[in-house]
Amino acid sequence: MISFGLLFLVVFLLFVFIFLVIPSIRTKPPIKDFDSIVKIFVFLMLFHCLLIYIDIVIPIALLYGPIHLHLNRLSQQKSERKFLYIELLPFFLLSIFYCVTVYSVKSDSAWGDSFLIYYPIHYLCVMISSFGYGAYIWFAKRSSNYLKNQVQLVLQLATIAFIIGVFILMLFLSKIKVGKIDKESLGFDPIFIVIGLMLFSVCIMISFLSARNESENEENIERLVRSVKAGNAGYSSSNVGSSLLKEYALLLEKTINDKKLYLFSALSLDDLLVETGIPKHHLSQVFNIYLGKTFYQYLAERRIKEAVFRIDSEDNLTLESLAYECGFNSKTSFNRYFKNIMGMTPSEYRKNSETVSEN
Repeated sequence: MISFGLLFLVVFLLFVFIFLVIPSIRTKPPIKDFDSIVKIFVFLMLFHCLLIYIDIVIPIALLYGPIHLHLNRLSQQKSERKFLYIELLPFFLLSIFYCVTVYSVKSDSAWGDSFLIYYPIHYLCVMISSFGYGAYIWFAKRSSNYLKNQVQLVLQLATIAFIIGVFILMLFLSKIKVGKIDKESLGFDPIFIVIGLMLFSVCIMISFLSARNESENEENIERLVRSVKAGNAGYSSSNVGSSLLKEYALLLEKTINDKKLYLFSALSLDDLLVETGIPKHHLSQVFNIYLGKTFYQYLAERRIKEAVFRIDSEDNLTLESLAYECGFNSKTSFNRYFKNIMGMTPSEYRKNSETVSEN
């Protein structure tokens, strides 16, 4: 029993490093990152349900709050993960405490007594994490760039987490020794309520992923039909007709606007290929021939347009923060592109905008 629990703990420590910590140094569009994290979350919850059912109580639940918070950031087109290690700290600390508790057991008879200390601490931490992260996600300020479906999923998961926290609190207030519950006196096993809520979360996430896949399939079918009607299946290496270029341009505009991809600083042409499904040589022709500008010129114009909109909306962000929010990697490049496109620096434009609003 002891070695079995430790084995699962080691597996999940590796899981956290491989799937959560290591990807934190990678860059890709938030909407793609969101779907990947949801898939990992589904696997994590299903595996956790199995461990709970076979009475292995390692602190996996302390990963849920950080994952919820990370999904909340991605749903608002924010991909920073600078606080990830801090958010995972309670999980690692309690995991160390679990190992110490296990190795302090000298005999089978002492096993139950040792875990009378571990169980309350574990469930208390889970309760605080569920309350804290759930409440924060619900009441945190939303950015203007949020993705509606993704935010809805995050709020649903946060609500279920909050309910689990309330349920654990009720057990504590009822003076029930959490982890050593007298199931016969209660008439049921409370742990199945927790498992049921977790499985409900899994169903919600699977439903979200299924809807996303169906939507992408429909878009791919419509795109193929348009290509066939234009007399080009979209995979020829020759130049495409102006009518098909126009359709590709409209598809490009719709995809970029709906998902606000231009706000992602690491957006590349390959990312657009994945998001739109337009062949690479055709996408290059859309920019160079139909739009008459390079991919990077197009991105800069969209980002400056977003910055102008935010300044006119009296956004209180500093210019440096505004630059990063709009997808630029530095304030210097933001100032250069802004002046080239608008004919003045961002600070000059903001000052003019404030003067006009005052008048």
